[in-house]
Amino acid sequence: MGNPALTLVVPSPVSGTVKKPMPNRKANDQLRGRQHLSESEVARLEKAARTSNRWGHRDATMIMTAFRHGLRAIELVSMTWDQVDLDAGKLHVRRIKNSSPSTHILDGKEIRALRRLKREQQPSSPYVFTTERASPFTTAGFRKMVARLGIAAGIEFPIHPHMLRHGTGFKLANDGRRHPGDPGLPRAQEHHQHGALFPAESRTVQVVPVAGLTGSSRLGRGDGGWHVRLVQIQEDRAFRQHEAV
Repeated sequence: MGNPALTLVVPSPVSGTVKKPMPNRKANDQLRGRQHLSESEVARLEKAARTSNRWGHRDATMIMTAFRHGLRAIELVSMTWDQVDLDAGKLHVRRIKNSSPSTHILDGKEIRALRRLKREQQPSSPYVFTTERASPFTTAGFRKMVARLGIAAGIEFPIHPHMLRHGTGFKLANDGRRHPGDPGLPRAQEHHQHGALFPAESRTVQVVPVAGLTGSSRLGRGDGGWHVRLVQIQEDRAFRQHEAV
C-alpha cells in the first residue's frame, strides 16, 4: 500500500547546477576601433606611469622599451641584464615564435632610464624588470598594468600590451624605415618581425621600375607607371654580421 503522504514529483528538465550559457564576447574590432597605439598615446601611457605609483620609473621604462623595440609581453618580462649592453648602447633581443634574434640600438633616453633602473633595483636581479618582491614580472602583471595605465591616461578604449608591438610596426612603416642592405626588404620587418603586419611575401618580392612592359603588367597611372618584377631577395649576411658586432 502506498504512503498517502508521498506525492509524485515531475522531474524538471533543467537542473539547478547546470551552468547557464555565457553571453557571446564581442570581437576585438568591436571592442576597440584599432589594434595599435599611436606614438602620442604611448607618451601618455609613460606620463601616467610616472605619476601613478612609487614604481613609476620602472613602469614607464617597460612601456618605452616594449614600444621602441616591438617586444611581445613575454619577451619584455623575460629580458635579462646580460641582453643589455649599456656601454655600447645595444639591446640583444631574444624573440619567440620562431622569430630571429636581433640587436637593436639604444638611444640616450633608454640608456639613462635603464642605468637608473639597474642602480635602484634592490635587491639586484638577473632580470631587468622585477616586482617589489624581487621576482620577475609576469605577463599577467604587465597586462593588468597596461590596462590600468590606459584608463589613467584617458585612452578612450581598452588596451592591452600587444598594441604596443603593433604600434611599433605602424610607426616604422609610416617612417619609411628600410633595410640598409637591401631596398626591397623593409627595415621595419627586420626590426619588428611581425607576420601579421609584414607578411612573409615582403621578404621574397620587391617592386622595381622596369622599362618596356605594357598591358596588364603596368601599375600606376599613365605611360610612366611603375612595373612589378618578382625577384629573389638573398639574405643580407653582411648586415647581420654588422649587427652582431
